[in-house]
Amino acid sequence: MIRRTSSRMCCILTRSMKEDIAALQTTLKVVEERKGVMSEAVACALSRKDCVLITGVGKSGKVGERLSVSLRSLGVRSSYIHASEWVHGDLGELTTEPFIIALSHSGKTAEVIQAVAAIRTRQPDAKIALVTQNPESPVCPEYSLLYSMGPAEEPLGSVPTTTVVLQEAICNCIVRQVAQTQGMTPSDFKKNHPGGAIGAKLA
Repeated sequence: MIRRTSSRMCCILTRSMKEDIAALQTTLKVVEERKGVMSEAVACALSRKDCVLITGVGKSGKVGERLSVSLRSLGVRSSYIHASEWVHGDLGELTTEPFIIALSHSGKTAEVIQAVAAIRTRQPDAKIALVTQNPESPVCPEYSLLYSMGPAEEPLGSVPTTTVVLQEAICNCIVRQVAQTQGMTPSDFKKNHPGGAIGAKLA
């Protein structure tokens, strides 16, 4: 019984990783076809010289939080705001030329749609980039940073697994693009991240 259970677990683990890899390969094709959009979005975000605001809910929100702290480590002012909090006072974070990166797998998350509508009403000059699988999202962003699940299926039909991997991959593209665009050196990065093993490695 133990051997059967162990063998079954190994099959599940292998299948999971293979599906993630296949989805990443599918997404790579999408990103290569639309790499200009990514570059334009990053250039716009950096040119505005304001705090880059990240928003989302659920697991997408957690990915957004990680993106925000990664951008800060590169010297880009960034904050994460839960999508439901915008209409409860956080619209006050908006500057004259805000740049918002929203994350929504479906592209039609109610809280994200409400947040973007409120942002555009409060600050019509806001620019929105949306990390999503849905190219026809009602969010209607200036920049659609798309990924594709391909044939991958998530547990129980909707437990975020491969979705998270793909969103993280898109966020990593953003982080790498920012680092390259700014021409950062290891010594520049160390100024923001002197602690831990990373700081020691950069010494």
